[in-house]
Order: sequence, then C-alpha cells, then structure tokens
Amino acid sequence: MKAVILKYGLLAGIVVNGLMFGPIAVFGERPDWFRYGEIFGYSAMVLTMTATYFAIRHARSRQDGPFGFSRGLAIGVGVTAVASFLFGVATYAFYRIMGDGFPQRLWDHYVAEIRGSGADAATVARQLAELESMRPLFFNYAFQAAVMFATLFLIGLAVSLVSAAILRRRARPSAVAASALIGR
Repeated sequence: MKAVILKYGLLAGIVVNGLMFGPIAVFGERPDWFRYGEIFGYSAMVLTMTATYFAIRHARSRQDGPFGFSRGLAIGVGVTAVASFLFGVATYAFYRIMGDGFPQRLWDHYVAEIRGSGADAATVARQLAELESMRPLFFNYAFQAAVMFATLFLIGLAVSLVSAAILRRRARPSAVAASALIGR
C-alpha cells in the first residue's frame, strides 16, 4: 500500500507542479496569466488529484475479496498528502526564486481588477481596504506555500472520498453464504 501511495503521490505532485510552474519557466511570466490563472490552476489541481482514483483502483485490483471504503480513503489521503507536500514545497521555492516582484505584480493585478470592476466608489474603497489588510500575506512565502498545500489537500480529499465510495468492493454474496455455512 505504501508503494502505491508514494508512486501515485509523486506522480500527482510532479504533474501539478509541472502544470502550475512549467509555463512560467518555459515562456516567462505573462500578464494575461493572472486573469486566467485561477481557472487553470484549480482545473489542474482537480485533474491531477484524479491520481487518487487510479491509486485506489490499482490497490483494489491487487486485492482479492472485499475492499472497503476506509481502505480506499486511506490510500487516497496518502496520495493527496504526498502530492500536496510536493506542491507546497514547490510553491515556496517558486516564490523564493521569483522574489518579491511576483507577489507585487499579482497584487497590482488584483488592485486593477477591483478598480476596473465598475462597482460604486464606496464598494471599490471597501474592497481595496480589505485587500490592503491582506497585503503582508501576499509577500509571506511560507503562508503562500501553506495555502497551496491546503488547497490541493482539500481537493484531493474530496476526490478521494468520491473515489473510495465508487471503488469499494463488498464481499460477494456467494462468499458470504459460504462463510456462513462453514461457520455452522
């Protein structure tokens, strides 16, 4: 079970990091990526966390007889933990490499979005004040890494719950009947 967790967790972690940070490494930072980054990012996280489904299915195929929900969930959570840890570490490294210029550009993007939202002046002022109160967190690399770890972990947990429910296998009725006869 540990080998399955490690294999699929590392695979998911490598893929999510490649999808999230690869384009910036290959093509450089582009301003329009801030606009679509959240949609792409969450999509990439959901996609990569389907590795939990495949890990559970792989483990189930190697076991004869019943395969319970809790066993499947344990495998899914293990895969999720490994992938999330790798993602958190990579996020921290990304911010360290990019320096304070990256969070500043992200900050500027959010300020521009609020100002260009078309909302009334009071709403814009309130939203800018809320954003300003969060400014130190934009530049806190450890906090950003923890948020990315938690985000991927929660997505992976949700996918693991669904996958464990879908892939559980109960004892076959004939096996239950046979064991009842033997026990008499």
